Amino acid sequence: MYKRQIDGIRGVGFKTLARKFPQLGEDAFVSVDDILTECKLRNSQKKNLELFKNFEIQNLKDLKYSLIKYSKCALEIGFGNGENLINQAILNPNTLHIGSEVYKSGIGSLIGAINQKKLSNIKIYQNDVRDLFNSEPEEIFDLIIIICPDPWPKEKHHKRRLINKEFLQMIFNFMKENSYLHISTDWQNYAESIEEDLRVFKKFSKTKDSIITRKELTKFERRGISEERKISVFDFKKSI
Repeated sequence: MYKRQIDGIRGVGFKTLARKFPQLGEDAFVSVDDILTECKLRNSQKKNLELFKNFEIQNLKDLKYSLIKYSKCALEIGFGNGENLINQAILNPNTLHIGSEVYKSGIGSLIGAINQKKLSNIKIYQNDVRDLFNSEPEEIFDLIIIICPDPWPKEKHHKRRLINKEFLQMIFNFMKENSYLHISTDWQNYAESIEEDLRVFKKFSKTKDSIITRKELTKFERRGISEERKISVFDFKKSI
């Protein structure tokens, strides 16, 4: 018999999934882990999400309005639970930190941490970050951070990876002169792909200096290490 209920997730059927994952109707992929994470939001995360409007930016116009009282702007793409984003905001109080994340569970966790630490220099973009850049290029960001983006490990899914030459051109268009790009991954073949794309792109130059201060690893980096994968780090500077 055809079932309209998802086993193991009480009260969650296809209407709920369609609401939580509108990309299901597009040429996109949503894993079982994604579904379980989003459909089993903790009560604390749900409560924190009620405050989302206080932190939301919907476009670059919103971002620039929030940036008025800050000297610099940093963007973290795919911040997970926000461990690094919180740390960067504490260490750099004069910088406006933008966190981009599509999953409500991570956003809920981040808002809880923002309130706990009483931080005022974080804003959140809840959407595919490529949509944020869907406008005329302008130099806004002093730093862009991408920590352990989805590796899409199966070869047939590599085309879904975030970082490629087209994406590098996209973020380059919105980075200031002498700005920095920090990327890490725990998948060796993704690291090789990123390194080759950066080499071919030629508009970023490698820097030997560590461009961000890290107090701790994110949960994705810790998971990679626990599974005996090497963390590859790329620190680059925008070249003119």
